[in-house]
Amino acid sequence: PLISRMAERRAYLFDVFQNIDRVLSPSWFLIKKMDQYGFDAERIIHLPFGLSQNIAKVNRLRERDTAMPLRIGYLGQIALHKGVHLLVKAFRRLSDAPDGRRLVLHGRLPEGTPYSKRLRRMAGGDEAITFAGPYPNERVGQVLSELDVVVVPSIWYENRPTVIIEAFAHGVPVVAARLGGMAELIDDGRNGLLFDPGDADSLRAQLQRLLDEPDLLARLRRGIPPVPTPEEEMLTLVSLYEDLL
Repeated sequence: PLISRMAERRAYLFDVFQNIDRVLSPSWFLIKKMDQYGFDAERIIHLPFGLSQNIAKVNRLRERDTAMPLRIGYLGQIALHKGVHLLVKAFRRLSDAPDGRRLVLHGRLPEGTPYSKRLRRMAGGDEAITFAGPYPNERVGQVLSELDVVVVPSIWYENRPTVIIEAFAHGVPVVAARLGGMAELIDDGRNGLLFDPGDADSLRAQLQRLLDEPDLLARLRRGIPPVPTPEEEMLTLVSLYEDLL
């Protein structure tokens, strides 16, 4: 029954799509997928969403003080498809003194579930790993200011993850899976690093570089592009309405 309902939903959306003049997509990845599934990609407009500049990019272009721990963070839903287990596994395999690195996991951990038990078991009581819990959105700037790098280890397709845009707005490089909309936001080696999806060893290797190459973090910060503002997004949107009218 579930497969049947999914097929009905797809057929319904395909019919609806035929009567729409323009469709907006925040990523090129989604446009490509729509094209693969038979939708008319010529009517899809790439329009990345803007981010309020009241959380404007912070000047964090200093080189990392190697005497301080490397602060690695995860922000978002803690669930299997988000690949948090890959991050914990990769972190625990890093070759460095335990006091040379920290991992902070921000997000609600549903206690008592098989996945939360799995993560706790993988963490093994490591004092360098903190389950920090959720945070209100207005605190995202403070959370990011306490991190050197953000990791997005999803094992499913992401479209245009807000966490990557927020990190960039605060001058924080991102390590992400080479998958979906994540990969198109990361210029590997310039504003962040990419690893093979679902591969903890590949993720570990990229995180290890941040420990072994003292100037890498500062170089990645300098490569972070400007983040579009809501005003810029709205100007494009208004022009699309004018063209249609």
